[in-house]
Amino acid sequence: MRWAVGLALGGIGAVVALLIYVTTLQLGISEQQAVAENRRTQTFKLAERMRQSSNELTMMVRLYVATGDVRYREYFNEILAIRNGQSARPRDYDGSFWDRRLADPDVVVDYGAAKSLVDMMREARFADSEFTTLNTSREESDRLAEIETEVMQALEAIGEPPGTAAYYQAVYPLYQRLTGPEYFDYKHRIMASVESFIGLVNARTGAEVAALARQSRSLLQYQVFLVMLLVLVCTGLLVMAERSIVRPLRRLTDGANRIASGAYHHRVRIDSVRELEHLGADFNCMADAIQSDILLRKQAEGRARQAQDAAEQADQAKSDFLANMSHEIRTPMNAVMGMAHLALQTDLNDRQRNYLKKIESGAQSLLRIINDILDFSKIEAGRMDLESVRFSLHEVMQNVADIAATRTANAEIEVLFDLPPTLPTEMMGDPLRLGQVLINLVGNAIKFTTQGEVIVRVEVMERNDTHVELQFSIRDTGAGMTPEQVARLFQAFTQADASTTRRFGGTGLGLTISQRLVGMMGGTIKVSSEFGVGSTFSFVLAFPTGADVRSLAERAGDHLLGLRCLVVDDNPAARDILSATLEGFGLSVVCSASGEEAVEEVQPRRFDLVLMDWRMPGMNGIEAAAEIRRRCGHDLQMILVTAYGREEVLAQVDSERFDGYLIKPVSASTLLDTLVELRNPKNKDGVVVVPAETSRPLAGARLLLAEDNPVNREIAVEMLESAGAQVDVAVTGRQAVDQAMTQTYGAVLMDMQMPEMDGLEATRIIRRQSGPSQKIPIIAMTANAMAADRQRCLDAGMNDHIAKPVNARSLIATVVRWVGEGEDATASPEAGIDAQLALQRAGGNAVLRDRMLHVFIEHHRDDPERLRTALAEEDWETLRQLGHALKGSAGTIGFPALETCAGRLESLARDENDLLAAAAPVDDIERALSHLLAAQTAAESVMPGAGKPVTAAGKDVAPILRDLRTALAEGDTHARASLEQLEQMLDDPPPVLSTIRALMTAYAFEEASREIDTLAAALGVEV
Repeated sequence: MRWAVGLALGGIGAVVALLIYVTTLQLGISEQQAVAENRRTQTFKLAERMRQSSNELTMMVRLYVATGDVRYREYFNEILAIRNGQSARPRDYDGSFWDRRLADPDVVVDYGAAKSLVDMMREARFADSEFTTLNTSREESDRLAEIETEVMQALEAIGEPPGTAAYYQAVYPLYQRLTGPEYFDYKHRIMASVESFIGLVNARTGAEVAALARQSRSLLQYQVFLVMLLVLVCTGLLVMAERSIVRPLRRLTDGANRIASGAYHHRVRIDSVRELEHLGADFNCMADAIQSDILLRKQAEGRARQAQDAAEQADQAKSDFLANMSHEIRTPMNAVMGMAHLALQTDLNDRQRNYLKKIESGAQSLLRIINDILDFSKIEAGRMDLESVRFSLHEVMQNVADIAATRTANAEIEVLFDLPPTLPTEMMGDPLRLGQVLINLVGNAIKFTTQGEVIVRVEVMERNDTHVELQFSIRDTGAGMTPEQVARLFQAFTQADASTTRRFGGTGLGLTISQRLVGMMGGTIKVSSEFGVGSTFSFVLAFPTGADVRSLAERAGDHLLGLRCLVVDDNPAARDILSATLEGFGLSVVCSASGEEAVEEVQPRRFDLVLMDWRMPGMNGIEAAAEIRRRCGHDLQMILVTAYGREEVLAQVDSERFDGYLIKPVSASTLLDTLVELRNPKNKDGVVVVPAETSRPLAGARLLLAEDNPVNREIAVEMLESAGAQVDVAVTGRQAVDQAMTQTYGAVLMDMQMPEMDGLEATRIIRRQSGPSQKIPIIAMTANAMAADRQRCLDAGMNDHIAKPVNARSLIATVVRWVGEGEDATASPEAGIDAQLALQRAGGNAVLRDRMLHVFIEHHRDDPERLRTALAEEDWETLRQLGHALKGSAGTIGFPALETCAGRLESLARDENDLLAAAAPVDDIERALSHLLAAQTAAESVMPGAGKPVTAAGKDVAPILRDLRTALAEGDTHARASLEQLEQMLDDPPPVLSTIRALMTAYAFEEASREIDTLAAALGVEV
């Protein structure tokens, strides 16, 4: 068998070698055929060049005779010189070359080497007969060129000017010579020689190609024979392989499949080549071993199933334990933290406030430990999910800064935030988990640093239209770590210092959770540390963002551009970060390292602004500021920058007349807001003034609270009522169902564990009922904080989930998300008023909004009657004035439909004076005001006395308002004086004044002027 296979393989190799050889010959013949065809093509081009050059000479001499233009004689001589190799040949010398030259005599010609037609003929290696024939054509053309030259010489002897009758009469004999029989006889001989040459070349090339074709056909026959022989040998080899190799292998495959299906007794028998026989024997041995091992494996699987069941039961028990412990711990903690929060809102002495703050701080620390344990459990179980929402990184960093400030209040360390002004302000991601990681890393850095600084830095690594890649780093000057400590840093329940004498507390979970969270967000925390020097933790994350998202530097615009600022701080890092941030906002910055240096610095130059650190060696910031004030007066503004407490800072700000203060760590956004607002001369305490917002966001909302624990109930009721809500209470699930089905509520806050009926069952019953209660928002407010608990609430039909201990801000924000901002009937949608727009126009103050509406109704109650009278009298000026006034007032109270109708009436009265067209908007205005008056009457019947206008304490403020509007319209900076005078006259200035002042500070005079109507409506006066 082996010799047969070897012989077959040898035959195949020989046949393949012959086939390759024959194929190579075939390719050589094909190449020769291509060369012959190419030579024929080049020959034809040369013959055509001969014929073309003769025609070009004829064309030039005839043009010369007809026009007398010497340019054609020059072209004639150039053609002869190129053909004879006496002049360089153009690289694009083809049949259209002289047509292009005649069309554009100034065209740039790219010349190559000189080469005569005879040289080109020799290079072509023609046969003697071919060369002689083509050369005959060339000689005839040369003789014809001599005749043409004689004609041109005779033309030169004619003295008549070209274009005249005498000229044409003189050249007529010459033209007859160029068109006579002798001339055409030469032409005929030239063309005949060319045609004869082409025929000779065609005959020779055709003979060569035919011979090559015969050789190719012979080789093709050899190829067909060899391929058939190869197929025959391969077929025989395949037959032998199928009998001796494939069939035994198929038996082995079939045996393996049968054993795999459970027929462990099956064996195979192979009679083939020796190697396959050995393979079959080994296969049977393997089958024997498998059969003997199956029993052992089944026994092991049984034991593994028992162990898995036990592990699952233990895991479920652990989850149940965590959930129960979370509930049991969070319930009393809710009481501790809630009561501490409420108590801190009351009048306390210093000792009591200190005790309560420590209670609140301790409870928050305990809550962080519980949250760490729950987070670790969720991560271990793979149940941790990340959000993807739009958020502001500056808000996240501000939250981190606020927490860091509380932890460093009594420490000798400084926390610095280095965020570039070009950082995008909005991106997509999970702000909660990003903040959790940063708070943990910053907290660790503060904990292990006794003196020095902690620097939180964010750098933009890459940014395009859709993504931004940021590097976060936290560097401290603390204790540092050894390589051994770094190696086990991210192990759960492990700390760098685990000795019984360790100084630092903690569970050892924070870094583990942070590393896992960063990994889920697509990054890795890296650590570099030197023992006794400090550590740096860093990670890189990518966030989706938009190309139109502005940075802080872009938000700053030109408001701060060119301001000269002096930064005074003894800490080089703080100095560098502050100066870089300020320069990014467009300020010109000079730095000083001490109070003494700052005092000297302000002498030779003037500054607009000074940022002064408080505690510095030698002359501190207070002393330096006093000396600067003594020398410079109030020509510059000063801000105190310090890491010390707010109360202590306020005392110093008042006494030393600082223009403002900043509490370290200072974020870039806080710095920008403070600087922009500081340009307002009335703002003396440095606090950023924003448009006032309602302090009762749930005003008018009626809520149902289902809570069995009296302490938790008391806390929740007080928090909700302080936000303006009316709260009804149910102490069991059954009571909650009854009250929800019989009364109307904006939302229900439902505890999960209550007597008689739990919150889940109560929710299911409410959802099964028909009527309004079926769609009422139900919010779980429970100590069950596990992800599974939240999912159970959502599955039962609840809309949201709040975990205890309850944070007042989180509670109010969640309820507002489902019931909306507090509204009442005075801003009813049925009346046509956009409640949110009305609240925005009132600077966020709901009381002011209601008063503005009351003033509007008092002023415009009789407008329909006035409009009807003016329309009947065709008093277009009155119609225009009433429409204009009504349009402005309707826009002020957030009544867009009425604003549009009044604007249309104003336009018609001003431009068209069409009674029929003007009647339609008058009807619409009357209808809209009627609906508004009806809604207001219904609201006052429910809430008598609501919406009374504010007063100006009996003072006439209308002239001041008019002066203020005029100054704003003219962009006059003296508008500040009018605004300050107005504020002094008002006992209780409305919040819209703050909005106008902020717009004036930003030099947005036009926008500020538009707010005058809002202010006038709030004061109940006409301007």
